[in-house]
Amino acid sequence: MKKLLVFLLVLCSGSLAGQTNSQVLTLDEYLAWVKKYHPVSKQAEWVVERGEATLRRARGGFDPVIEGERSLKNFDDKNYYTHEDFGLRIPTWFGITGIASFERGQGQFLNPEASTPADGLYRIGLSLPLGQGLLMDKRRADLRKAQIYREATFLEQQLLLNDLLYEAAQQYWAWQLSYQELQVYNEAASLSTEVLNGIRQSYQLGDRAAVDTLEASIQLGLWEQKVRETDLKFQENGFKLAAFLWDENFSPLELAPTTLPDTLVLELRYPVDPSNLTEMVAEHPEVRQYDFKLQQLDIDRRLTLERFRPKVDLKLYALNQTTNPALLPLQGQNTGINVQFPLFLRAERGELSQIKLDRQTTNFDQEIKRNQIKLKALQAVVQQNKLNEITAIQLDLVNKTGLLLEAEKTRFSTGESSIFLLNSREVALVNIRLKLLETTNRVRQNALEQWWIRGIMTDY
Repeated sequence: MKKLLVFLLVLCSGSLAGQTNSQVLTLDEYLAWVKKYHPVSKQAEWVVERGEATLRRARGGFDPVIEGERSLKNFDDKNYYTHEDFGLRIPTWFGITGIASFERGQGQFLNPEASTPADGLYRIGLSLPLGQGLLMDKRRADLRKAQIYREATFLEQQLLLNDLLYEAAQQYWAWQLSYQELQVYNEAASLSTEVLNGIRQSYQLGDRAAVDTLEASIQLGLWEQKVRETDLKFQENGFKLAAFLWDENFSPLELAPTTLPDTLVLELRYPVDPSNLTEMVAEHPEVRQYDFKLQQLDIDRRLTLERFRPKVDLKLYALNQTTNPALLPLQGQNTGINVQFPLFLRAERGELSQIKLDRQTTNFDQEIKRNQIKLKALQAVVQQNKLNEITAIQLDLVNKTGLLLEAEKTRFSTGESSIFLLNSREVALVNIRLKLLETTNRVRQNALEQWWIRGIMTDY
């Protein structure tokens, strides 16, 4: 696995307090890299390409076809028959098939129907459905469904990227949270170290009891334990973050040890809600996927209804000899009609009932999805407001608890307080700072969730 050295060259570098030669990986840079090189992002592109391939295959049903046949039989020095038939068949969107061909048939035992003048016959005409297949046939249905599927693949691509970027951004905030918690514990350990050194000096001067040094040493040990536990958590989240990083050759990358998250306080981005929540829900990719499915079912219904019509295929051909290639005046014609109609239509009625049930199921599923998205969006907004209130309260508590710790340090330095009270104030401040970090992280996760719920993480 390669170190993320090349990757870091494209990032903005910076230095944090207490960190030298560190590289800052911002959320925007991270998500841009994930979107560009992650295998799932490439798979999302393949989804669209698959839609294009499906449409191309359906269009192949309207490709002109060159066809030909030649058969002969010779036995006992006799030409039993020689028959040749070559032509071009051109399907059209309107169900009419244009046909141009050349036919020649000779022989002592040739079927009289295939007999032609010695130099053969030109034939030009068309095949026209007058009943079933006039308004819709399988070829046109397949093409229209392929066009719908191609449009649906763009939504599928959007949903794949939406989930990928949401999961990646969630991991980034988890990585940042663990780093900020590590900073808090490091600061607490530094403070406890200063206190322990001061108490030891006071003990040597006879101003403090030996038990005070023991208590300060225990508190320092507790903070150092927390530092190592949180550092392990930070490293683990770094590995999870690196799982989203790949290079242009689809090789996994590894975070450099000096890579750190961006801890600057930036204004959170929230999606701009439309004035009507129903409009937002209607434009959601998952909801629109059901619209495309309903369109395909509608095409299936139209195709099935066509089968309730009798099948009446009319064939008209103009004939002319090769010695007189002028099409007019015509030297002959060949016409035919084929009629077919099932008596009970059980297969057609059964298929139509199935399509009707599928449409009802899809409509219900779409309505359920609309309601789920709407409720999630409303819940996220309520959560956003409550988290903002909690954040304001915790900020106030951090300020007040910090003032209380400073006052306790002043009292301790003058001998009016104990190491127990000082440690208690410090623990209280650390706990409320950790709570504030956790709430701030939830606020950021909430902002991400609102983009994800709307299916527009690609615009984040």
